[in-house]
Amino acid sequence: MTPPTTMTAVLADTGATPAPAGWRYCVSTRVGDRTVRFGLANVPRIRFAADADYNRDHVLVRVETFGLTERDVAVLPDDGRRLAGAARGIGSRFVGEVVAVGAAVRTLRTGDRVVPCAEWPPPPDTGSEGLPTLTASRRYLRLPARALFAVPPEMPDRIAAAVAVTGQAAFAVVRRLALSSGESALVCDAHTAHGSALVSALVADRVRVLALMPFPREIEGVDEVVDSLDREARRYALAAKGLDAVIDPGGTARLAAAIPLLGLGGRYVVCGDAGRASDADWNAVHHSLVRKHVSVVGHHLGTRVDLAAAVNAWQRGDWTPPAEPAFGTADLAGFAGHACSVERPGLGLFDLTDAED
Repeated sequence: MTPPTTMTAVLADTGATPAPAGWRYCVSTRVGDRTVRFGLANVPRIRFAADADYNRDHVLVRVETFGLTERDVAVLPDDGRRLAGAARGIGSRFVGEVVAVGAAVRTLRTGDRVVPCAEWPPPPDTGSEGLPTLTASRRYLRLPARALFAVPPEMPDRIAAAVAVTGQAAFAVVRRLALSSGESALVCDAHTAHGSALVSALVADRVRVLALMPFPREIEGVDEVVDSLDREARRYALAAKGLDAVIDPGGTARLAAAIPLLGLGGRYVVCGDAGRASDADWNAVHHSLVRKHVSVVGHHLGTRVDLAAAVNAWQRGDWTPPAEPAFGTADLAGFAGHACSVERPGLGLFDLTDAED
């Protein structure tokens, strides 16, 4: 029997031209002020010779489920231009099965279920992104074995996908902050994939959480949910005698409103760069920064230690990641609409198990 020469992939472009030949289930959605079109396509299949020297440290992974992060969603309009008609893909998080291993690989074996293991700072001989892939929507991926993490067989795909990238980054922030039980933290953008993971990781550590999101809803374990950093947030911070931390996945755009909420020695953690504070904002909070010994801390991704911590916390029953809906290959519209929604960007999984191998 002739081996398959193609594999399934979810692709994206700007939708400015007719859909490329062979795209199926095409659907367009809005990301900010741009249109992004998604399509399911057959692309050239990866050939993996396990005994080849260039594959000695690599493995071939069959992707079962993939998802986006809010960063993946944010760059879609730009990435779409170069993805049009290309055999590439989208997304940085996935759950897959190892189906072939290179001759020098000792840490993984065929049949292992794996997720990507982000690393920051990245190893010197890798790209600067710190992410194993930005094309997780391809049915097969060739990746370095060291860029993967084997998850327990009993871990469901929806949990493993939440652990990958977003859960890992959230546990990295919690590790660096080292907040004690009863201390307080504000999580901005708590409606996003990263924000939701941060909230659940902090709640698991018994930290008192104030959550900021544009569409407030009750969140288990969270003290209070607000839609702005005005009266209600200030009242909460005053009752806590100043917050111990503010975590902002969206950048420093909220700097002027968030810094005054911090107490003595508080920390403002920036783990995104979507929005940036103006010079006027920095001038406005200068007094608070100095007098309250406030630190502004940058954070990006995490390490293998943080990914292991997220997996272990789930195994102990101490942490449950936010729930995400799953969509099949016939419901690309549902996936695109949910993952790119304003309400919960980056949340939503796409199941490739019924795709052609």
